[in-house]
Amino acid sequence: MGSYLAELSLLDYSCLRFLPSVVAASSLFLARLTIGPDTNPWGKEMHKLTGYKASELKDCIIAIHDLQLNRKGQSLPAIRDKYKQHRFKCVSMLLPPVEIPASYFQDLTE
Repeated sequence: MGSYLAELSLLDYSCLRFLPSVVAASSLFLARLTIGPDTNPWGKEMHKLTGYKASELKDCIIAIHDLQLNRKGQSLPAIRDKYKQHRFKCVSMLLPPVEIPASYFQDLTE
């Protein structure tokens, strides 16, 4: 799932402004959100492991989320088709939440 989301970002010009580590962390956030939409995907442990707070990733998360929802990036069918294959666990067919709760971007207190 994370690879799929990161690969979507590679072909979108607006994502070039983000550091690769930000794209990777944002892809992980969205992968965790897609798999478990009722649970905050970014806790203290993820902050500790990546060095990023959810609020620092917000712009990149929203950009990749728009690609995931097909709000932009209509010219990316090859990536979507690739990740529909069984060997990639059909992750491009998983439906992400339409909206990301604002509370998921609030920084957790230590």
